[in-house]
Amino acid sequence: MDRILSGLLVFALTTLVYIQQERSLDKYASDRQQHAAKSPSPLVVGVSWPFEKAQDSFAQGLELAQEEIASNGGPQIKLILRDDRNDWETSRKIALEFASNPDMSAVIGYRDDSIAIRVSGIYEQAELLHLIVGATTNSLTEHDFIYLVRTINAIEDDVAPLVRAAPKPKNGALTYAMVWEAQDRSSELAYQYQIAQNKNNGELIYQKQYDPETTDIRHIVNELRGTDPDVIYFSGSAETTGEFIRTTRNLGINTPITLISKSMNELEKIAGKNAMRNIIYLDFYDKNAENKENIYFVQKFLARFGKYPDTWAAQAYDALNMLAEASRLSHSTVALDLASAIKFSPPWHGANGIYSFNRKGELTSKPVFVRLLNSSGEQEIALK
Repeated sequence: MDRILSGLLVFALTTLVYIQQERSLDKYASDRQQHAAKSPSPLVVGVSWPFEKAQDSFAQGLELAQEEIASNGGPQIKLILRDDRNDWETSRKIALEFASNPDMSAVIGYRDDSIAIRVSGIYEQAELLHLIVGATTNSLTEHDFIYLVRTINAIEDDVAPLVRAAPKPKNGALTYAMVWEAQDRSSELAYQYQIAQNKNNGELIYQKQYDPETTDIRHIVNELRGTDPDVIYFSGSAETTGEFIRTTRNLGINTPITLISKSMNELEKIAGKNAMRNIIYLDFYDKNAENKENIYFVQKFLARFGKYPDTWAAQAYDALNMLAEASRLSHSTVALDLASAIKFSPPWHGANGIYSFNRKGELTSKPVFVRLLNSSGEQEIALK
C-alpha cells in the first residue's frame, strides 16, 4: 500500500509540474505578443548549439551574417548564444529560458534529433519560431507546428545517396552489413537505409543493433571479420562511431564505412587520423558550389577567419540571413509573421543553395553531397 501511495504521489507531483509548465508557456506566448506590438525591434534570436563539443564553425557563420546584415542596413539583430552540450537537461533549461524571454522572436538550433523533437513542443506553445538547421528526423514535422521551419534535408533524403555511392562489386549483388545504436534516431536511419538497399538489390549479410551501455564494440567488429561485406553501414553517437572506426581499422578491416551526418573533425579526434580512411559520408554543403551567393560567402569567410567554411558555418549563415530577410519582408519581429514570411515567400537563395518550404516548414528540395574520405583527403562522389 505504501508503494502504491508513493507512486501516486510521484505521479501527482509530475502532473502538477507539467500543468504549471504549460500554464507558464501560455503566459510566455501572451507576453511575447504584447511586447512585440509595443517594441518591434531589435530582432532577438536565441541560439542553442553544442559549440564546445562540436568544434565546428557554426558560431563564425552566425558572426559573419550578423556583421553583414548590420552593414547592409538590415534589421538590428541581438544574438543570445547558449551551449547545449547535446544534453537534454541542459537543452531543456535553455529552451525554457528562451521561451520566457518576451523580447525573443526566434531560436536557431539543434544538432541532436531527440532534443530538437522535445524542445519543439516548448517553442510551439510559447509561440517562438524554431528554425532547425541540424536535426534531420522525420518526426519533427509530423505535428503541423506553425512555429517550426527546418533548413536541412529530412531523413529520407539522407540514406538513398549513400546507397547509390557505395562501391559496386565486379560480380553479383552488393553485400552490406548494418550496425546501429538501440535508440529511435538510429533505428529509423537503419530502417530507411535497408529500404534504400532493397531498392538497389543489395544483399544484407550481417546486422546488429547494440546498446552503447552494455555492448563491447570489439565483439561486433570480430563478428564482422567473418562476413566480408562490400560496405558497412554504421549509425550511433560520435563517441561510439569513432570507436568503431578505430577498432575496425586497427584489426585490419578496410571495408568502406558509410555514415550519416557526422562531423569528420570530431570523429578524427576520437578515432585518430590514421583510421579515417575509406569513409563514405553525407554532407549538406559544397564549399565549391558556383552559385554567386556561395562564392561571395566563401570569399568573405576566408577573409574574415582565414579558413574555408564548413557545413555548419553555411547553415548558420543562411539561417540568420533568412530571418533578417523575413523580418524585412514582413516589417515585423513577431514570430508568426517571420514563420509565414519564410514558408510562403518565393524560394530564397543562400550560400547553401535554394530554400523552398511547404506549409509544414519542411524543405521541398535541396541537394545533398556524398564524400569519400581517405588518408589523401576527401573527394566528392558523383551520384547517378
